[in-house]
Amino acid sequence: YDWGGGITTPTKSVSAPGSYSVTVSDPVNGCTASASTTVTQNIVVPNVSIASPAVLTCAVTSVTLTASSLTAGVTYDWGGGVVTPTNSVSAPGSYSVTVTDPVNGCTASASTTVTQNIVIPNVSIASPSILTCSLLNVTLSASSLTAGVTYDWGGGITTPTTSVSAPGSYSVTVTDPVNGCTASASTTVTQNTVIPNVSIAPPAVLTCAVTSVTLTASSLTAGVTYDWGGGVVTPTTSVSAPGSYSVTVSDPVNGCTASVSTTVTQNIVVPNVSIAPPADLTCTVTSVVLTASSTTIGVTYDWGGGITT
Repeated sequence: YDWGGGITTPTKSVSAPGSYSVTVSDPVNGCTASASTTVTQNIVVPNVSIASPAVLTCAVTSVTLTASSLTAGVTYDWGGGVVTPTNSVSAPGSYSVTVTDPVNGCTASASTTVTQNIVIPNVSIASPSILTCSLLNVTLSASSLTAGVTYDWGGGITTPTTSVSAPGSYSVTVTDPVNGCTASASTTVTQNTVIPNVSIAPPAVLTCAVTSVTLTASSLTAGVTYDWGGGVVTPTTSVSAPGSYSVTVSDPVNGCTASVSTTVTQNIVVPNVSIAPPADLTCTVTSVVLTASSTTIGVTYDWGGGITT
């Protein structure tokens, strides 16, 4: 046999397509004959593509990568033992798949990148006012620099603001609809409803001699205002009639008030007095003693002219 190129065996290994011929010689008579054959080649690379994947977010924690090929019958290999056309992944990064055409053993690869958006939205709550006796509710206002977020204070309140009337801790959660990520902020509502201190000094008693007394109120709470009624807004008021009197103090810091009352009494009981019937003056009785008496204990006497017995 003679294939040419020094190959004289019945077989020959070739790696390129083309026409190949062999010549045989009969050593008995020196006659020769030739035969030829054509080696063909199929190295068509299979087609493969990966559909654009979704973005991983706080709400979408895994995405399915889907590969496809126009070449019939290909097999898929994502690596890690995944040999299906689809592959579920939960981490961002680059992913590739290799397809093999079983007809010719040719392979092709495609890759795609999975991205991730887990940016936490921004949220803050403005410092609230203090609840007091005059400020019975305050509005909590949340805001975010992240566009389009939704708010949730709980209890069905989904607006950026909520009105509260009790002290305590309040929180709001915002959600970014783009990626489903959430963030929370909290604030504390405080309350100042301390009642101011007030007292009235015990008043003097109204008598026939003391026709008016001054009522004096005081407070250990700094800056309070006073109101006795009737337009009297000073710490003291002068009264000339017995009865109950009250004053109200207000703390301008928290609007809280307190009242206290006192009773003004009066003693105008007229003392008892009598003069014993005197003897008659006569020619022999030229003077008589007038004797006064009273059942009121401790009275003083005044006959005039300096006589006080």
